[in-house]
Amino acid sequence: LVTRTQYLNLLKSVFKFAVEQGNITKEFNPVANLKTAKKRKDAEPEILTVDEVKRIFSFVKNNPKYHSFIPVLAIGFFCGARVDERAKITYRDIFVGGRNEIYISATNAKNGEARYIYPSENFRSWMDFAKAHGVTMHPTEYLLTGNSVKQRRDAHSSFLRTLTRETGIKLPKNCIRHTAASFMAERHGYTSTANQLGHDIATLLKHYRRAITKTEAEAYYNITPDAV
Repeated sequence: LVTRTQYLNLLKSVFKFAVEQGNITKEFNPVANLKTAKKRKDAEPEILTVDEVKRIFSFVKNNPKYHSFIPVLAIGFFCGARVDERAKITYRDIFVGGRNEIYISATNAKNGEARYIYPSENFRSWMDFAKAHGVTMHPTEYLLTGNSVKQRRDAHSSFLRTLTRETGIKLPKNCIRHTAASFMAERHGYTSTANQLGHDIATLLKHYRRAITKTEAEAYYNITPDAV
């Protein structure tokens, strides 16, 4: 919007000058009646319900050919990693040094600032399930298949389309991160959640936070392989 407005103002200045110089008349000024573009309202972020997330994980659990996607789903839903971050991190970045931490390096983070995420116990349980069912987790491997970030993002998008088709659950853009942020805010509080997500509290409250009850948050973090 800012760029469009700047270009429009520049065009108006050029043609105003042309009118003043007598090169064209006011009646033939092509930009005289053009109005500045209105600021676009931010779309309301959409989140999934506990039941919908449970159905998604039930689907991948019961379909072995999709077990390889469990880690990337878990780190999205229960840790709030961005799509690009999911496409960039390797298994070396998870449980760093045996600690309950996920490391998002400055290179992998959207804002260029390194941070740590402290995953819930159900995240670990899904990782254990995936490993026990044949998902290799070599430290240098990415969570998604592909030689480039674009290929891994495409694999991620393709799988989400499969989920929508097979489960009937719509997955709006960034809804996985929005869902994670909303439940994390209830469980960990705004400051901790903002730090783990990689932005400030104002951004969290404006774009991500939704009214989640303690009961809903408890049910969300009880989504485990045994519970689905």
